[in-house]
Amino acid sequence: MKITYSEYNSEEITKVLDSILEYRDELCVNTMLKDCQDGYIADETARRKGKLFSKGATWVASLLVLRLFCWRLIVFGIPGVLIGAFIFVGILKGMADRMNHLFGPEKIRLGTPAIYGHLNKYRVWENREGQLHITDAPEFYGFPKLKVRKNLTEGDMSYIVFADTLLGVANKISCLRCLAIASEQIKEFVDIYGEENVAIDMECVSPAAEQHQEDGTPVIALHEYVITLREITGMAGDTIVPTEYEEKKIRIPLEGGKEIYTKWKEHGILNLAYFDMEYAFAKKACETCKTEIPKRWMESGLSPDSNVIRDLNKLSVFTEPRKDIASDTMEHEEESVFRFPEFTESGSDGAAMIETLKNRMKPES
Repeated sequence: MKITYSEYNSEEITKVLDSILEYRDELCVNTMLKDCQDGYIADETARRKGKLFSKGATWVASLLVLRLFCWRLIVFGIPGVLIGAFIFVGILKGMADRMNHLFGPEKIRLGTPAIYGHLNKYRVWENREGQLHITDAPEFYGFPKLKVRKNLTEGDMSYIVFADTLLGVANKISCLRCLAIASEQIKEFVDIYGEENVAIDMECVSPAAEQHQEDGTPVIALHEYVITLREITGMAGDTIVPTEYEEKKIRIPLEGGKEIYTKWKEHGILNLAYFDMEYAFAKKACETCKTEIPKRWMESGLSPDSNVIRDLNKLSVFTEPRKDIASDTMEHEEESVFRFPEFTESGSDGAAMIETLKNRMKPES
C-alpha cells in the first residue's frame, strides 16, 4: 500500500476557492445579472414568491381575456354563462402554462449559446453549510428573469466567458481542496495507528436515499467515491490495552475519483495528489482573467470605480503549496461528506449567508 498525499494545505486552498467565487459573484452581478436582483431566488421563501407571482400573472391575464372576449356571452343567459365558464377554465389552464414559462422560477444557464442548455456543467464541491454563491445556473422569476435572458442574448458575451472560466477554475480548486482535506484526515488516522495497522478500501457509492426539495421536486442523485479507513489491530499508538476497532469514511468527488480508484485497485496506490497539478493551471487562468477583464471593461466604457475593477486582487490570492500536512488543525468527525452547496441543508448561519448573497445581488450605487 502506498499513499501519495496532496502537497496543499486545505485552509490555504479554501481561501483561494472563496476568493475566486466571491469575485465571480461580483462580476456576474455587475454584468449579465445587472438590475436582476429582485427576482433572484436564493432560498425557498424566494421560490415560493416566484410561484405566487406566476399564479397572480395567470389570473390577471385570464381575467383580462375574459373581460375582452367572453363577457358578451352573459346576454345568452345560463347557457352563455356555462359556455363562458368552460372557456375561462381553458383560458386559465393555457395561461398558467404560459405565465409559468414566462415568469415562474427557472434556472438559467450562464453560458455561451453552444452550451446554453447544459445545466450544472461545472459543480463546486463543498462540505460547508451556508456557502452560497451564484452558480452556473442561478434561479430567477418574474420580470428580472426576462431581463436576465435579454442580457444573455443581447449583452457582451465576453463576460459570460469570464464567468465560465472562473467557475471552471473553482471546480478544479474545490476538488483539490477536497483531496487536501482527505490527505490531512488520512494522515492523522495513519499517524495514530501506524500505516501497517490501517486497512484502506475505496468504492463508488450513490446517495443512501433520494433527496427532495420542500416542494417535492427530486434532487439530482450524486455519486461519490468513499475511502474507508479501518484500524485492524485494536491498538491505538503505544497503548497496550485493546480498544474498539476504529473506522473512518471520507467522501471524495466523482470527478477524478474514477482514475484514483482505478490506480488504487490496479497498483495499490492511493493518489490524493491527483488534482495538485490543477493549481498551476488555475493560477494561470486567473491571471489571464485579471488582465483581460479590465481591458474589456474599459472598452465597454464602464466605470473604473466598479467593484469588478477594484477587487481584481481577489484573483491573485494564490500562494505556494505547503509541503507539510497540517493535521493538527482538522476537526475530528465521524464522517466527512462533500456536497455541492445547493444540496446542503442550511445551518444556523444559513439566514445570514442568504442575506449576504442577496446583498451581493444589489447593484452598485
